Amino acid sequence: MGLRGRIVDGKYAIGERIAAGGMSEVYAARHTETERHLALKILRTDPLSQSGAVERLRREARAAGRIGHDNICDVIDVGRLDDGTPYLVMPLLRGRTLAAVLRDAGPLPVPRCIDIGAQVLSGLAAAHAAGILHRDLKPQNVFLVRMGDRDDFVKILDFGISKELAAPPTDGSITQTGTVLGTPLYMAPEQVRGRKDLDPRVDLYAAGVLLYQMATNHLPFQGDSYSAIVSAILLDPFPLPRRLRPDLPEPLEALILRAMSRDRDARFPDAETMRAALLAAHPDAPASTPLEQTQPAPAAFGETGPHSTPPDSPQPTGVLHSVSINSTAAHRHDTRHRRRLARLVAAAAAVAAAALATTLVLHPLPDSDAGRSTAPAPHAATPAAPNPDPTPTPTLDRTPAAIPTAAPQPPPTHPTPAAAPAEAPLAAQSVARPPQQDMVEIRFAGLPAGATIEAAGRPVQGDRLRLPRSDAELPVRIAAPGYRDWRADVPCREDRTVNVRMTPTRTRRDTTATSPDSSTTITRDAVPVRPGTVPDYSLGP
Repeated sequence: MGLRGRIVDGKYAIGERIAAGGMSEVYAARHTETERHLALKILRTDPLSQSGAVERLRREARAAGRIGHDNICDVIDVGRLDDGTPYLVMPLLRGRTLAAVLRDAGPLPVPRCIDIGAQVLSGLAAAHAAGILHRDLKPQNVFLVRMGDRDDFVKILDFGISKELAAPPTDGSITQTGTVLGTPLYMAPEQVRGRKDLDPRVDLYAAGVLLYQMATNHLPFQGDSYSAIVSAILLDPFPLPRRLRPDLPEPLEALILRAMSRDRDARFPDAETMRAALLAAHPDAPASTPLEQTQPAPAAFGETGPHSTPPDSPQPTGVLHSVSINSTAAHRHDTRHRRRLARLVAAAAAVAAAALATTLVLHPLPDSDAGRSTAPAPHAATPAAPNPDPTPTPTLDRTPAAIPTAAPQPPPTHPTPAAAPAEAPLAAQSVARPPQQDMVEIRFAGLPAGATIEAAGRPVQGDRLRLPRSDAELPVRIAAPGYRDWRADVPCREDRTVNVRMTPTRTRRDTTATSPDSSTTITRDAVPVRPGTVPDYSLGP
């Protein structure tokens, strides 16, 4: 559809096409009366065959109009071309997508990560306050512009698949049961499962992935297909940020891990709380570096041109290690901020430690059998700031492995203004000793020689584990030389012995595991995609 040179609705003079994607095109435009330069976004195809795309365009306009925030790209006007094709009119911004910046600049300086992340969270907080979820937050939808004398001013784009929290979809909605819209690389586990009870924490998960990528220039989960990415998000561990970037401040790593928790109850309760914690993670934010390019680019379109693809770098592998919140001050070099820094470190450490109050303890075999698991045990996390509770925080001995799980969050505190991050009331979230929990023991019998066990993506030393009793099901994978991997969801309601029968690689027979004491049969190839709270293996909050 060639629009160059046309006048739309008697007021928009259309210029060059500046971006094109799967469903939309964006043109430079000029208002014939005000001479304002704008961007005009239209559908590429016949709207009669793209009813879902039309609805997304309308939803984008409504969402931007309702939110009305500086970090959300505004929609100035809506209308239809002569052939009925709908269009949006948006500001023509000068800048680059975050995807382009990451592609060219690699990992960003910590102050820049925090500055951009805090603005993203500010925009999300406004959207959530208006009852709108974004659901497709990604670097292509974060646009960095120069605003006055400030670089890296964030504009969040493309609310086309946003969801109104207060108004569940009707039968005409673009979101239907079993349908997942959005970019899987940044989706929360509950979103890839297709759950309909999404809430603002789905956007906070995506913000955590953005921070992970800005800090490391890697994606936490990758795959060569949609299903492989979904499986990784639900089941696989990912490298800790400081494993990829050792100089990353520990409170920032802890914040990222909390935001990316598989259990949404373990994430931050709202965007303002996460933003306050992010600002407290480094005393020098906000700070930014000049944009390398200020060529006009469309605010109305997220995936534009050659800079839109996120960095495609291999994901390092290895055993995860725990986060230790005891050396944050070593990353601070400005002596002018030392007194304020002490308060910031204490606040950030309290937030990080609050999510370590519950642990899933994996017990080893007796010494005679300990050689069957070759993966090293992670170290226990320790807080930097003294705990006001005289009872010390529980720690693990050197032998067992541990899978910390984040504790439920207290009621949200009032957000702290960005101008005074040192006063953030985060220290109130101090760590208290968790109450004694009712534990269950799960033992795996019949393991072949050389077998190794992973529970929720973390290595198990020995043939048994202890964990809090719950209605959850724990994803377990067992590998052994000469055998196909055994996978199952193991119920955590009672003590049990799971008899494992693994299939040699030379056969194709399916195998099952039976628990004699509970008459439970577990299929080896089961994939744990049911809704429910599974103990989270991520370290830190």
